[in-house]
Amino acid sequence: MNLIQMWGFCAEGKHRLLVYEYKEHGSLADNISSESIDWEKRFDLEMGTARVLEFLHEECLEWVLHLDVKPQNILLDENYQPKVADFGLSKLLDRRVGPIKSFSRVRGTRGYMAPKWIMNRLITSKVDVYSYGIVVLENGEW
Repeated sequence: MNLIQMWGFCAEGKHRLLVYEYKEHGSLADNISSESIDWEKRFDLEMGTARVLEFLHEECLEWVLHLDVKPQNILLDENYQPKVADFGLSKLLDRRVGPIKSFSRVRGTRGYMAPKWIMNRLITSKVDVYSYGIVVLENGEW
């Protein structure tokens, strides 16, 4: 699975620290215009990211919305395989309830947020798919 692995955490008073696996090639944002990533690797990278979103949206017991899919949150391992990271904005939703509207505050990254979310309309997994589409477009522009 192309999800970043959490190796540990520390909670001391009001301070929190999460420890994740290290990815040698940084993020997709660091490499998006790199000539070392050929079209085949780019395609594999996009498919690996899509599989993560499919897993989060369709296979988890709870409906998981990442809500911040962007090149900075797609880390690359030694073979340039993607690892989706940064679940700080993610939401777990009950599949039986369906789309949600109420957020205390819309958060995310401009340019990657679905218009539906910005306008505070009902959101579903499609907000992640929208963000993923922007990532795919940027990945193909170099």
